[in-house]
Amino acid sequence: MGAYDIKKKVFTLAFALVALASVWSLAFLFSSNVSFDDPQFELAIRSELNLEEHDAITFQDLQGITQLDLSNHQIENLNGIQHFQSLESLNASRNKIEDISYLKDLRRLTNVNLEDNNISSIDVFTNQSQITHLNIRENYVVSLDSLKNHSTIRSLNARENEIESLEPLRDLHQLEDVNLRYNNITSIEPIVHLPNLVERLYVQGNNLEDKELLAPLFDRELEIDIPRPEYTVHFSHEAGLYSETLELQLEVTATEGNIRYTVDNTEVTSEDTVYTEPIPISETMNVRAKFFPEQDHDTTEFVQSYLINESSTLPIIALTTNEANLFDERYGIYTKGIYHRDDAPMPAFTGNYMQRGREWERPIHLQLFETDGSLALSQHAGVRMHGNQSRTLDQKSFRLYARSEYGENRFRHDFFWF
Repeated sequence: MGAYDIKKKVFTLAFALVALASVWSLAFLFSSNVSFDDPQFELAIRSELNLEEHDAITFQDLQGITQLDLSNHQIENLNGIQHFQSLESLNASRNKIEDISYLKDLRRLTNVNLEDNNISSIDVFTNQSQITHLNIRENYVVSLDSLKNHSTIRSLNARENEIESLEPLRDLHQLEDVNLRYNNITSIEPIVHLPNLVERLYVQGNNLEDKELLAPLFDRELEIDIPRPEYTVHFSHEAGLYSETLELQLEVTATEGNIRYTVDNTEVTSEDTVYTEPIPISETMNVRAKFFPEQDHDTTEFVQSYLINESSTLPIIALTTNEANLFDERYGIYTKGIYHRDDAPMPAFTGNYMQRGREWERPIHLQLFETDGSLALSQHAGVRMHGNQSRTLDQKSFRLYARSEYGENRFRHDFFWF
């Protein structure tokens, strides 16, 4: 046997040993147990895998998992998530997570939901350009810099963070759906040119200094949550407390159409008074105004409350709603109405005001004024009657509801303080 043959056999044997060692190592790895630092995380995984408390969790158990729902588990530490190498979709919303660095090696991850956590940095996504859907709503994120090279991202929900600049999104040409409500953004310019932004753009709650740049986007089939800039009705006086008569002026930047208004709390229609001259306000009054363009465009109604010679040591809430919502015989929630029964054992406990449920909720606009007269809150909302026996009193209690369908899903103000 020649030296060449011996070397060949030795090499073959060595290769076989290496291959065997690799297979053995891989088998050992797959059979090894996985540990989790956070007991709530482990509990969620056991639930996902249908494992009892005494059952071991192995690497092999995790290899085939492509979707994982960890929402609402009070998880604080994600250590262990890095072992889910097949993971494509992760829902870790409504937990207490601060550190998401354990996601850095999950290269198949495309759909990530981290809503309602305690995250301040998303730098982990800098080199994860495969992500297409990202939800970081209700966190403490300041910068989107880690997303600037994410050419595949189509949906971004960054609502209720502390974001200041949209510059990192400038070249994300695949973006279709963006929710940026309630951040610290002052300029919308970086994203107004994005060609595929055709589904949704939410920017309410930001102090935008260049809203006029949004005007062309309103001609797309795009859902936008703020009024068309040129159709916005501007009031010469802010809502508030005044000690003298006002001459209220209304204006819009659009040139073709009419502003119509009401001062009797009713919603503005195309049949109401056309604004042509200043409106004198000598007593407490709610002014509702709406622009009606010559083109067939939906527009927004604007409401301002003016309290003349009013004073209070407590904050004041002004409610604006159609009179029928409160006092209509069939529809009103504040009156006896059609449900009142004089022949009932306790007549006072019958009436429209005793009705409950969503069908007895009515739309309103509310404005809250601090004791110094400054406007603290202004939004559309819903109202129902509140209480039990107190409903029978002449002065009744209201319950207020914030809902997305009214434009805002919460009241961003501390009503009660101790």
